[in-house]
Amino acid sequence: MKKLLVFMAMLCVVALGFSKAAFAAGTTVDNYADFKSYATNGGEIQLGADIVLTGNTFVKQPLTVDLNGHTITADSNSKMLLLTSTLTVTDSSSNQSGRITGAGNYYLRVGNGASSPGTLILESGNIGSNGSYDVLIGAGEMVVNGGTVSSSNVPVIANGGNFTINGGLVTSDGTAVRGNKPESLITMNGGKIETTGDSLAVNLSGGSKMIMNDGLIEALDMGARPGTGGVGVIVYRDGEFTMNGGKILSASSCVMSNGSNEDWNNSAGVNAKFTINGGELTSLKHSTIYAPQYQGSVLITGGDLTGKTTAIELRGGSLRIEGGNFTSTSEEFSIENNTSGTTTKGAAVAVIQHTTVDTMDVQICNGTFKGIVSLVEANPNGNSAADIAKITMSIDNSCGTPVFNSLSDQTIYSEDFTGFIRGGLYTHDVADLAADGYGTKVEDGMYAVHAWHDVTINRPQMGTVEPSSYRAMVGDTIDLDIDAEDDVSLLTIDAVDEGDNPVDVSGNSVAMPDSDLQIRVRLVRANVTGTTTDDNAARNAIIHALQQDEEMLNLVGDNDPTLELVVSEADGDEDALSNISAKNPVLLGGSEIRAIVRVSDNVIGELDSLPDGVAINVKLPDDLSEVPTGLQRKFFLVGDGGVIENDSANGATATFTVRNMGNYTLAYADVTRAPESPNTSDGIVGSVTILTVSTVALGLAITYRKKN
Repeated sequence: MKKLLVFMAMLCVVALGFSKAAFAAGTTVDNYADFKSYATNGGEIQLGADIVLTGNTFVKQPLTVDLNGHTITADSNSKMLLLTSTLTVTDSSSNQSGRITGAGNYYLRVGNGASSPGTLILESGNIGSNGSYDVLIGAGEMVVNGGTVSSSNVPVIANGGNFTINGGLVTSDGTAVRGNKPESLITMNGGKIETTGDSLAVNLSGGSKMIMNDGLIEALDMGARPGTGGVGVIVYRDGEFTMNGGKILSASSCVMSNGSNEDWNNSAGVNAKFTINGGELTSLKHSTIYAPQYQGSVLITGGDLTGKTTAIELRGGSLRIEGGNFTSTSEEFSIENNTSGTTTKGAAVAVIQHTTVDTMDVQICNGTFKGIVSLVEANPNGNSAADIAKITMSIDNSCGTPVFNSLSDQTIYSEDFTGFIRGGLYTHDVADLAADGYGTKVEDGMYAVHAWHDVTINRPQMGTVEPSSYRAMVGDTIDLDIDAEDDVSLLTIDAVDEGDNPVDVSGNSVAMPDSDLQIRVRLVRANVTGTTTDDNAARNAIIHALQQDEEMLNLVGDNDPTLELVVSEADGDEDALSNISAKNPVLLGGSEIRAIVRVSDNVIGELDSLPDGVAINVKLPDDLSEVPTGLQRKFFLVGDGGVIENDSANGATATFTVRNMGNYTLAYADVTRAPESPNTSDGIVGSVTILTVSTVALGLAITYRKKN
C-alpha cells in the first residue's frame, strides 16, 4: 500500500512538470482550451490559429499574447474576454493583421468590479469590430502604446477605470473615446484619437476627466449642424478637460460643452471645466472653444487657438485668459440671435449671455487677440437688463500685457458695458471703454491703456519747481522746470513711488512709475570768499561733495542748505615739518580750512573732504628772499590731507589743490633743480624766512537760472 501511494505521488509530480512545460514562455497556442488555460494561469503565448471564445474567458494572471496575424473572436455578449489581471497584446505579423474582435457590446472588459481591476496594454495589432463597442474599462486601466482600436461607435469607454494613450490610433465613425464616471481619467501623451464620421472624438460624461499632454485629436466631419459632428472634445456635467500640449483639429469646435442647466439631464454642461495651458487648437468651420456651460469655467494660460468664426465664444460661467494666441479667420463680422449654439463671426473672443442667463465673469490679463473685431460683448437674445447685469468683464495688465489686433476700424465692441478696461494694447483707441482713472496713449503704434497717477512735488525755499505734468501714466517723462534764486544751484532731485521705492532720475527728468510719484527738489547756495583759480569750479566742488555725502544729506532733509567754505589764519605746527621729505623745510605759518553746512542759519555739520579738490591761491610776500643760484623753491601745505606740494608758483602767489578739510601748516624749501628727466630726487639747502599767511578765501562756481 505504501509503495502504491509513493507511485501515485510520483505521477502527480510528473503531471505537474508536464503542465508547466506545456505552458512555457513563447508557446504556440492554436485552440480555445489551451488559450483559456493560459488566461487562467498566465504566461507568454503566440497564436498559431484563430481562436473563437466559446464562453466568458477570464485573464486571471499576467498574460502576453502575440496575435501573429490571427484573430481572437468573442462572438456574443455571453462570450467575452474579461481582465482581472494584465493582458499585453502584440502582433508580430508583417502586415499587422492580428485582431481581437467580437459581436457583443464591450466584448473586451477591463476589470470585474472595483475589487477586481484589470489592465489592458496594446503594443501592436488591432482591437476592433464592425459593431458599436469594443473595450469597457470598469476598473483598472487600458494603455495604448501602439496598434489600432476601432469600431463604428465608442471603441473605448472608461466606466470607472482609466484610459491612457501614448501612441497608436483610436478611431471610430462615432465617438472614439468616452469617459463615463467621475473616477475615470483619460490621459493622452501621444498617438491619435479620431472620429471619421459626423460625431465627437472624445466625450467626457458623468464627471470624467481628461489630460492631454501630446498627440492629435481629429474630427473633420461637422455634418449638418455644429455641435453634433466634427467636435474634438465635448465636456458634460462636472467634467474637466486639461490640455498642456498636442493638437486638436476639428471642423466644428475643438472643445465645447452643452448649455443645458437641467438638473436631471446627465448630458447638461453644468460645472464643466476647460483648462488650456498649451498646444494647438484649430477649428476649420466653427468656434475653437464654445463654452455655454452653466456655472462652468474656462482657464487659458497658453496655446494657439484659431477658429473660423471665433477663437472663443463664452455663453455662461467664467473665462480667465492669462496667455495664448486667439485668432478668428472669418472674413465677415456678424452677431445673430441663437438660443442654442454660437452667435458670432469675426471676433477673437465673443461674450454672449445664453438664454440660461448664467452669471458670467470675464478676466483677460495677457494673450494676443486677432479678428475683424478682437473682443465682442452683445445681447442678441434680448436678455433683460437685470440678467445682463450678471456679467462682469475686466481687461488689465495684472499678469502681462494683452494685445488686441483688429482688422476693422473697431478693436472692442461692447453693447452693454464700459469702464472695464484697465490695461492692454489696441489697434484703435478704447478710451471710451476705459475704467475711471485710466486713459490711453500711443505706444509703438498702438493705443495703450494705463492708470493715471498723481505727481506730487515739494516747494524748495530758494526757488520754484514746476513739473511738466501733475498727472501722468507709467513710462511718461516728467520734466522739471527749476527756477532758482541768484547764486543758487540744484543740489538733488529725489523721486519715490507710492511704495517709497526709489525712482531713477536723469538730469532734470523723472520716468513715471506705475503708481503715484513723489519728487523732492533741493537747492543750495554756496558762499566762497577769497582767491581761487576758478570761483565757479570751487563752488561746484563743494556742492558735489555735499551731493556725495549721504549722511549729511539726511541731516539736510527737505531743506535748502547753505554751503560756506571758510579759510582762516592759524598757527603753524613745527612738528608738521617732519612730514616733508625735503631737507630743512621752512615754516611760514598756518591756515584752518572748513566747509560748513547750514540750514536756516544753523550749522548742522561740516564736510570732511572735497573729492574734486579746490585750487587755492596763496599770496606770497614781496620781500621773500631770492632763490639761490642753481636751486628752485617749492611750497608745501602739511595737514589732515597729508603733504600737498604747490601746483604752481610765481613771485606773487603759490597754488595748491586741497581735498581734505582741517588745519594746515605752510612751509617752503629751496631744493636742487631737477635735471630734465622725470623721477629725480631733489637735494635740499636751508634758508629760513617767516611768512604770515594772508587769509585765503575760496570760491565755487554754481549753475542756476536767474529769476525773471
